Amino acid sequence: MDKYLASFSSSNPITGPMLVTTSPRASCPLTCPLKGTDCYAEHGFLGGFIWSGLDAHYPGESFSSGIRVYNFDQLLRIISSLAPGAPWRHNQAGDLIADRNGNIDSTKLRLLAWANRGKLGITYTHHDVLNNAHNRRVIQEAIADGFTVNLSADSIEEADAFLDLDIAPVAVIIEGNCRENFFTPKGRKVVICPARTRDGVTCSTCRLCARNRNVVVGLPKL
Repeated sequence: MDKYLASFSSSNPITGPMLVTTSPRASCPLTCPLKGTDCYAEHGFLGGFIWSGLDAHYPGESFSSGIRVYNFDQLLRIISSLAPGAPWRHNQAGDLIADRNGNIDSTKLRLLAWANRGKLGITYTHHDVLNNAHNRRVIQEAIADGFTVNLSADSIEEADAFLDLDIAPVAVIIEGNCRENFFTPKGRKVVICPARTRDGVTCSTCRLCARNRNVVVGLPKL
């Protein structure tokens, strides 16, 4: 079932005060190597309370202190209502909706991209793009429509492989103590997430991940 959470002005110290959404655990691809291991979303308050609360409730219901669960149409209206140029983050936890074979739902992604027009929406995906031509195509289409889908790499070698596809910007998960920019084996620059290295910088002010860029964004493990 498609259901979502929407925090209209997130208190997350990394994202800053902007719209942040959450999708169910079931949206994450079975092939994601972080499942059950290093996935930040499975731990702490986000995993133990927010994500579990979404999984346990239906659209139209609320839990805790009025945290409301939305359906897909309601989510689109929320995104469409954002001010022009507003940054927002899709899926602080969860991934793009896909079928059982790992094919991203092209209709839903297209509608998300259309709702995002005039805004600065970003998301990250662990869905397969190296072996799945369908996913490569629909991600390219979303980016062409202005919705920035970052490919989530789990190693610098995989980041190079993603960049070789030339379809989308890339982010890579790195060790938590890494704070200096570096280069991939193929010479691509990896810029450490500024929200993790600079005081007063958040996703809402940085917006590097919202750009269709050549540099890789390095995301230190939380």
